[in-house]
Amino acid sequence: FDAMGVMIDCSRNAVPKTETIKNFAATLACLGYTYIHLYTEDTFELKDNPYFGYMRGRYTQEELKDIVSHCESMGVEVIPCIQTLAHLKTIFHWNVYAEIRDIDDILLAEEERTYILIENMFKALRPCFTSEYIHIGGDECPTVMWEKCPHCKARMKAEGLRRPRQLQNYATARVEKFLNARGRRLIG
Repeated sequence: FDAMGVMIDCSRNAVPKTETIKNFAATLACLGYTYIHLYTEDTFELKDNPYFGYMRGRYTQEELKDIVSHCESMGVEVIPCIQTLAHLKTIFHWNVYAEIRDIDDILLAEEERTYILIENMFKALRPCFTSEYIHIGGDECPTVMWEKCPHCKARMKAEGLRRPRQLQNYATARVEKFLNARGRRLIG
């Protein structure tokens, strides 16, 4: 294989220490792995959003840069893997994010503040990672509530969309445009 990788989950059950990730990366490099997807939800520092990852554990920008530098020194690329429309349940423990919540762990796809948060997430990660790729997740985002949501219906009408799933496509395309303008490529 030209490329072989693994995803390290740094969100669901624990936030591994940087040394743990670096040691694991050394083992992976010895086994011929060429990349790591570093899966984060809200487990990285987001300036001006003190509740993002609060009381959960989160990496500082310096820690992420250290991980990336260490991995690159062994020939292992680190690709950030974040979530955009789903899997952000823990941020909703804090009322500051209530206005962008749809249901469960889903963000409102029609809400402009959702995109401000997503863009801030990318801006925070950009100086930490050298990979041209960013995995955006969002694959498990249910749209059942979007069918009933008057705001979603209004966004769909404004964008000429006929089905709620197209609203997710709209959101993905919007995120991709933002990333491409900053020299990054979307995967996921």
